[in-house]
Amino acid sequence: MSSIMSQEAKKQMMKQSSVLIGKLAEPHIIETEEGRKVKINEWAGRAVWSYLRLVYGRKIDDTITAAGPEREDCQYELLRHAPQERPLQFIMSANDVLAVATMKHLLIEPRKVYETAAKILGPTAAIAPQTNLHGETFLTDQGFAGIKTGYQIDAGDLSTRFAVRVGVFARVEMCFNPLSWLGVSGVSRFGIPSDYERILRIKKLNELFPRLQAAITNARAHLKDLEARVDHTKQVSLSARKATMINGALCMAYGLGEKVMGQVIEQYEKEPKTQYGLAMAQSWTSEHGEHRATPEGKTDRVPQSLSTISGATLLIDPKTAEPKIRTWLKGQSSPLAAELLKGKLP
Repeated sequence: MSSIMSQEAKKQMMKQSSVLIGKLAEPHIIETEEGRKVKINEWAGRAVWSYLRLVYGRKIDDTITAAGPEREDCQYELLRHAPQERPLQFIMSANDVLAVATMKHLLIEPRKVYETAAKILGPTAAIAPQTNLHGETFLTDQGFAGIKTGYQIDAGDLSTRFAVRVGVFARVEMCFNPLSWLGVSGVSRFGIPSDYERILRIKKLNELFPRLQAAITNARAHLKDLEARVDHTKQVSLSARKATMINGALCMAYGLGEKVMGQVIEQYEKEPKTQYGLAMAQSWTSEHGEHRATPEGKTDRVPQSLSTISGATLLIDPKTAEPKIRTWLKGQSSPLAAELLKGKLP
């Protein structure tokens, strides 16, 4: 079997992806519905496995896993004899297969989602590139006290098939600290409102505009409340111990470790000892902190997680959240959680 492309190559090529509908005539030839034969140069490893699952069923996982070091040869033989009866969608970049989906699955190019968002928001909303964050951010001409506000939209990509997510976004202009509410629903267990984010599962293309528009309208309502929320959190004092516990629980909930927690608390020492100061420390670490090198082709998830944690910290009510956090930490069987309950890091 020809070489399987690296994850980094796949990531770069997704930007110029397209979709072919047809069947696999040979392991490296797709026959389209129009009868055209398209040569495949390379398969992304995940795409091969996805195709084989669609044709053979999930039971094929055991066969592939059992092949061990001979996995690629096993996959090639399975591709040679694949009994594909129905047409499938092959997500392509040039002549490389990046992913495969059934005809029931709606594939929307991320570009289409962002173009639709720009149309809804109009010319007053400008795309503001955020290197380490997901999707695209659109800043509006509204804002307050050195903070620009807007929307963050993550359309995923054709190969991930994630739902479209829409969240509130803000950026402190002086230090470019990003505050994101994309993914905030993941910490609703601590009493944090989750409706600052909307998750859209689009089943028909004509649903994209109205559902995206509704999600942006929802976000707009929360943008109006943001100034009052910031002013309030500037008045809420947080001791170093309480800040360590709150930040630690949020970081643990997002799978972040002790090193990241330590960077946040180190920065918190330089900030006002308030709820807002903790949010700024988290946001600063998202944008300016030291994050470990990620494997080839992998996206560093730490900056986005920290930015979302920063947004979540602005929404939290420390008095009502503290007992929820303590209960959750007690349920975590780790020395780190035990230390966080004491308001300390190991």
